[in-house]
Amino acid sequence: MEQDILLIIAKHIKEMRIRRGLSQNKLAKTLNIGQPVLSRIENGHSNVAISNYVSVLTFLNYKITSINDENLHHFFDDLRKGNKKRLTDYEQEILDKSSLQTLTLTDIICLKIIQSYLAYFNRNMKRFKQFISILEAFSELADDYFIYRLKQLQGLYHIMTLEYGRAEQLLESAYSHSLRCGKEDELILYQRCWIYSKQKNFTQSSLCLYEAEQFANFSQNTNRIIDIDNLLAINYMADYETDLAIAYLKRCENSTKAKHNDDFYSQVIYNLGLSHYLKKDYEKAALYFERSFKIKDSRRDHGLTLSYLLKTLIILKDEERLATYQPFIKEILADEHQTGKKFVQLVKIELEQGKTETYYKFLEKEIIPSLNPSYNRIRLKLLYEELSQFYWNHKQYKNYKMIVNHMMSLIT
Repeated sequence: MEQDILLIIAKHIKEMRIRRGLSQNKLAKTLNIGQPVLSRIENGHSNVAISNYVSVLTFLNYKITSINDENLHHFFDDLRKGNKKRLTDYEQEILDKSSLQTLTLTDIICLKIIQSYLAYFNRNMKRFKQFISILEAFSELADDYFIYRLKQLQGLYHIMTLEYGRAEQLLESAYSHSLRCGKEDELILYQRCWIYSKQKNFTQSSLCLYEAEQFANFSQNTNRIIDIDNLLAINYMADYETDLAIAYLKRCENSTKAKHNDDFYSQVIYNLGLSHYLKKDYEKAALYFERSFKIKDSRRDHGLTLSYLLKTLIILKDEERLATYQPFIKEILADEHQTGKKFVQLVKIELEQGKTETYYKFLEKEIIPSLNPSYNRIRLKLLYEELSQFYWNHKQYKNYKMIVNHMMSLIT
């Protein structure tokens, strides 16, 4: 337990004991602890178990009841907006507002909540776990708002440790507590949606998104509604419900957000291309991939977009447009920041040699092992289909069975 918190707790305990007219001896006897132990507690000694500190606070009826969105309003407003740059300022703002000695326990708890979220965003597991342990120690003194934030942080920790079942239980509990204190939190719904997607439970994932969309409609948050539409479209793509995916993506394409945000617009256009590609409507797919590729100022991986564009044009046998985009292959392969380079290299092999054994070997040995199934379900399924067809045609039935099993694992 950090020394600053112990000193502040010690100050509270001593003040509350004196206000009640209790001597150290009398309070120690009531709590069934030695007077020297209580003396060390009131002096903030770290060699006393935190449970003893909390037991004294519990006996004195101390409650953490003033933590709410008024204390943390601006922090959580930026958290919802995803404004990570501003989040780093809040820790220092709390420490700057007064000296450490005059901070209340509520101020410290607010600080630890903020530090926990920052540790999560920075993927600092050690600090994240440390801050959660501090908050857990005070759960007996907490109201619904505190428990709601604590459960959410615990859920995020279990996401980081890949314990998705436990994470879902904690986030569901966090959402229930958020409703009890009148703070319906759509961020928890997004986090639960993400977990369900990781577990390939796209029906439950979509239900969470529908609930979040109702909340966004109620609050008239149009940008949030569009974000949800985009996530719903991705869910439908993962389930090969391409018509529904396209319907949601068209709403995103025509939104104000898409008109003013090139990154978001490029993502939506790329997903429209991929939806039509899955639907085998290759002409429309090519048009959308072209539009996405031409948005040069966006942060979207142009290597991946180019690879799908070239593959689509190969299927269409559109030599004229292929000639237009082939020169970009060299540019993408020379860019070390392009994560889609391997896909471009695969298409380069196809253009130069056709779908020979070299092509399928590169696909099996280089492309597929580099993809995380949790994030690349659609892409992997397309690649598995291509590779399984090759094995079947060449009567490599053992390899064919292996690939079919991999394909089934993406569904079940």
